[in-house]
This record gives sequence, C-alpha cells and structure tokens, in this order.
Amino acid sequence: MLGSLLEMKQVNSGREARVEVKSVEQARLLSSPESLRFFEPFVARDCTVSQAAKEVKCKVDTMLYRVNLFVKTGLLKVVNQQARRGRSVKVYRSSADAYYIPFEITPFEDVEAFFQKSRKANDDILLPRFAQAVRKAGREGRIIYRDDKGEVWSSSAGSLDDTFTGLEDTGKLEQRLREKRQMAENSNDILWLTEAEAKEFVLELYKVWGKYKRDDKGERKPHFFEFAFVPMDE
Repeated sequence: MLGSLLEMKQVNSGREARVEVKSVEQARLLSSPESLRFFEPFVARDCTVSQAAKEVKCKVDTMLYRVNLFVKTGLLKVVNQQARRGRSVKVYRSSADAYYIPFEITPFEDVEAFFQKSRKANDDILLPRFAQAVRKAGREGRIIYRDDKGEVWSSSAGSLDDTFTGLEDTGKLEQRLREKRQMAENSNDILWLTEAEAKEFVLELYKVWGKYKRDDKGERKPHFFEFAFVPMDE
C-alpha cells in the first residue's frame, strides 16, 4: 500500500524514471544511512540478494530481511528470475532510478539533525579505523608546535621530532608520507579565500577525487575519504 503513495514523475521512459517520494515510510528508509547502505546495491541496477550481501559485507539472511522490507514499501521490485537447480533466484532493482525526498516528510526535526545523523554514520566507519592506524604507526601521542611559517599545528605524533615545516615544504611532507607504515590522514584548517578562490579550491579537490576514483578495483584496498568545505560566516 505504501508503494502506491509514491507518485511517478517521468523524466525519461522506462528505467530512467525519477520519482518524488510521497510516502513517509519510504522517506524514513531512504533518509537512514544504515538503511541506505543496504539499498544502494539495487539503485538503478539489477542485483540478487546474495550479490548485494557480498557487496555490503553482511549475511544473506540480513540482506534478505532488508530486501523484503524494501519490496513491501515499494522501493524494490523483482525484474527477473534466474533459473537455478531447485528454485529460481530473484533479481531485484530499485523501483526508480532516482529519488527526491522533500525534507518535510523526513523523520528529522531540522536539517542540522539530518547532518548529525549522517555525521555519526561516517564517524562509526572512520574513527575506529583511524584509531587503529594511529596505534599501528606508534603515533598515539600528540604534539603542538609552530612551524617556520608561523602556523600552529596539533597532530598525532610518536616523538618530539615528529613534525614538518609546513605544507609548502613538499620534500619534507613527501618524506613524512612515504615513511608511514599505514596511510591514514585526518586534517582540517581554516583558509582565508575570496569567493573565486573558494570555487577554484573546491574544483581542484573534485578533480583530484575524480582522478583516483576508479571502477576497476583490481588489487586496490578501499580507503574512506571525505572532505568538508563551508564558509565560516560570523
């Protein structure tokens, strides 16, 4: 029944459909980082339960529970069945290729609450792994110092000598990164920029991101990456 509340707004025909969500239950599922993690394998793509479970790294029964919930609420549909000995295997796909969720039907009190929920989901991934990398690198202490450019730094460190002279000293920075036993970085800063410089900076970040984001995973290991860039208006 909830699926019938989702109004289709066709942009293109067939599987290119985009929809605006009208169902509160669908909005709740799509607004939850945890729920969305199980839904992502099926977005605009055919996928079986076992394939999705392997991608998400969960048990098949866990994924099947989520799939049944998505089907019940109209977010997933069966698009094919693969013939197998014993019984066929269902192939699922999202009911639309793109969803727009108006904020007023989400379960959040305000936009800040939504970002706090998303932030916690990212932190649950990031923080334990970053702490493990710091321990393995023997950098559980902290060091606070001023570099040659007059900037004050506070960072994880293994000794009093664990510093570098600043971002401009590319040689020292490159040496520091190459000496790391495990690559893990978590930095932030306040940059004073004009509007044009801010746009150029973000564009450069996206270009670097795109350069290293590859579909061919090969022997590569997954690395968690995020960046935040927001004006610090008073």
